[in-house]
This record gives sequence, C-alpha cells and structure tokens, in this order.
Amino acid sequence: MDAQGAVMEKTRPGRLAYLDNLRWFIIILVVLMHLNVTYGGNGLWYYKEEAGYGPLSGLLFGLYGSLTQAWFMGLLFFISGYLVPDSLERKGVQPFIRGRLVRLGIPMLAYVAVIHPLTIWIAGFAAGGEPDMAAWYGHYVVSLDFLSSLGPLWFLMVLLILSVAYALWWAFFGQPAPRAQTPVKVRHLWLAGLAMVIAIAAFLLRVVEPAGAQFIKPLPGNFMQVGFFASYVVLFVVGILCRTHDLLDGIGYRFGMRWFWWTLILGIPIWFLGIPASAIAAEARGGVPDIGAFFGGFRWQSAFYATWEAFFCVGISLGLIVLFREKFNAEGRLARFLSQNYFGVYVIHPPIIVVGAILVRGVEAPALLKMYVMAVLLVPLAFLVSHGLRQVPVIRRYFS
Repeated sequence: MDAQGAVMEKTRPGRLAYLDNLRWFIIILVVLMHLNVTYGGNGLWYYKEEAGYGPLSGLLFGLYGSLTQAWFMGLLFFISGYLVPDSLERKGVQPFIRGRLVRLGIPMLAYVAVIHPLTIWIAGFAAGGEPDMAAWYGHYVVSLDFLSSLGPLWFLMVLLILSVAYALWWAFFGQPAPRAQTPVKVRHLWLAGLAMVIAIAAFLLRVVEPAGAQFIKPLPGNFMQVGFFASYVVLFVVGILCRTHDLLDGIGYRFGMRWFWWTLILGIPIWFLGIPASAIAAEARGGVPDIGAFFGGFRWQSAFYATWEAFFCVGISLGLIVLFREKFNAEGRLARFLSQNYFGVYVIHPPIIVVGAILVRGVEAPALLKMYVMAVLLVPLAFLVSHGLRQVPVIRRYFS
C-alpha cells in the first residue's frame, strides 16, 4: 500500500481522532491566550491585572499573542468546515439546521444568561465595587446588550451563520459532484495562492474594520473582532472543499511539515521586523510607536501584517494537521477525557480565569511567571469543572 493509501485508511474510521486531539489542543491555547491578555494587558478580556513588566516580558507577551492569533481560530473554522459536509449529507438540510440551532444555540443562551453575567459580577468586585446586579441585568436585557455579550462564544455564532449558509447553498444548488476515487495532490502554488487570498481579504477588510476593534458596540464581553474574520471565512470554505474533494488525503506528511518548519523559521524573524522593529525605530527617533498602523487602514504596515499573518496561518495550520494525523491519530484515556471536555472548557473558562487571577492578584511575582503558573493550575481545573458539570445529563447533552 502506498503512503496516500495509508493516510486514507487512517483518516476514514470513526470520529477522526486526530481532529478531536487537535481541537482540545487549540482550546488549551485559547485559555492560555486569555491568560496572556489577563497579565499582558493587550487584547479584550473581562479582567486585566494592572502590573508593570519589562520590555522582554512585553515582547514575549506580544509574541505569544500574535503568533497564536494568526492561526488558531482559523484552524478551528477549517476543522468545522471539514466536518460539515458529512453531517449535512447524513441528516439532510432541515434536520442539520435544526441540530445546529440547538447544538450551538443552547450553549450561547446559557452563556449570555448565566456565565457572562457571573463573570461581570466577579470582575465588578475586583474593581472595588459592589455592583447592583439586578439593575445591571435589567438594563442588559432591555438594551439588548446580551446580543453582543457572547464572550469567546462569538465563535459559535459565526459558525452557526456559516453552517446555515452552506446548508442553504447545498439545498438550492445541490450537493457537490461525487468525490474522486484518487486523492488530488495539493501543490505548493495552491497554498501560496490561498495565503494571498486571505492576505488580500484581510487587508481590505481592515481598511474598514481594524483588527482588534470590537464589532457593533464596545462592551465588556464583546470579543467579536471582525478584522480577523478573513481567514475564518476563507478557511471554513476551504475545509468544506477539502472534505468534498478529499484534498487532505493528497497532502503527505513531509510536504505539510516542510511548510510548518519553514513557516516557523521565516515567520518568527519576519514578525520581529514588523511591530517590534517599528516600535524600536520610533522610540529611537524620540517618537511614539504607531502599533495601530499594523492592524488597519490603507497603509503598508497593515498590508505587511496581513500578508505575514496569512502565510503564518496557512503554514502552521497545514503542519499541525499532518502532524496530528500521522503522530496523534489515536485516543487513549487522557485524550478521550480531553476530547469529551474541551467544549465545556471553552464555554466555562472565563469565570474560572477571572476568579483565579483575582485570588492571586496580591502575590508579588513577574507577570509572565504568574501567567504560566496560573496556566498550570487553571487549565486542569477548567477540564475538571467541565467534567463535573457534564455528570448532569442535560448539561452533558449540550456540552460534549
């Protein structure tokens, strides 16, 4: 059997263990990202510890934030898109849409009704006040602020919209042509073209909506940043195409890892030539660094960052897919536990992070050290809390 045939055998049975493993890995990075914002201060989050740190720590906070933001949510959208066609074909259009409304809608409802208000209440105490939650909740509902208060669950909202849109397209235009018997060999030029499509779309989008800007209304818990959506939408569509045309089966391990390693080797130094180098040059001239120029507007800095981000996204995502497919395509007890609970962790981790950070805010320690110590403590705790909550049958039904 040739290498491609072996790949096909490994990726067909069951739930595709490597994609489950890749998803819980990404969710852990999501939790770390929010801890990075908690202690680094750059980004949107419920609670940020006001702690000073030196330029090296600032560089490391920024490095983790930029390098992770460039690819991790885009890869989640790719995986979601990849899994949609089989589910749609199996269920049919109407049952698929109803299932998505329930599967994604109920966690969102639970979040805006309970988890977001709870997190706001905890953060309010941390700010030194005693918030009037009854008055706050009434305004929250009447003003429709809850519609923009999905926290990290904005991902579920966008995924729901994209999934329903594809289902309707499928209903009106019919299912795609039968899949090829022989996997199509993916070429380097295709991947470079994909990165350029993402880069151009991101640059044009950010002329109107800069990356990092809150969408519609600046509210605590509104983490929807449309400036990052170019890669999300494109990769969701690419995920669908990869499944309907069996493109993943045509990507060899060495091919994907070559992209992965060259992306790291070239991508990290190129990142340093962007924001850090610009900041150093501005300070050397006695000016103030214009970091915002990299995140929006019709400027060369924004074009540079969008291009770097797109290529980094494609290279890292491709490498992780083939790495997990070849090396982590199995599910032991620990991996099964993590796979069963990563969705619950995604939903409930905000109050866990906020409570944990508040409890140790009086501890004098370097901000970077606190971030990683809290990560060691809070990531396992979040999985354990999710596991405990899932012992309740109705919760397990919607949080698996």
